[in-house]
Amino acid sequence: MLKTLLRITYTVLRHGRWPAVLLMILIVANGVLLPLNLYFWEKIIDTTVQVMESGGSVLPILPYLLGFIVLLALYNLRELCEQIVRIRLTHRLRDNFLPQISRKMMNLEYWCLEDREIHDLIMRVGSSPEEQFVQTYWELLFVLV
Repeated sequence: MLKTLLRITYTVLRHGRWPAVLLMILIVANGVLLPLNLYFWEKIIDTTVQVMESGGSVLPILPYLLGFIVLLALYNLRELCEQIVRIRLTHRLRDNFLPQISRKMMNLEYWCLEDREIHDLIMRVGSSPEEQFVQTYWELLFVLV
């Protein structure tokens, strides 16, 4: 399992390059962002209650709101990197797999095309060979979070 995970990660980093590395860092950082998010929410609520009780200024709330806005920007950056990497990885894997699949299909015997199950398998593999690979990588990547 670990060997397969390392091979998948190597392939993704080779085809995804720097956006894939950035995405992996952001996803691991998201594990840290959740406690920070809870911390900022707690501080915003506590400070708001204190300000309302004392009748003071709302200035003590602003640093926590700013921190919360930065966290939201980091969440959106992760989503953006995720979409870029997914699209880029899908296209690169498709460009890599389709010629290999075409070569294999050219060497098939005629009886393989007559068998209904083998024909269906060939059609599924040939239509989107990269989808299962990308989906498996995404599931393994988010196991860490």
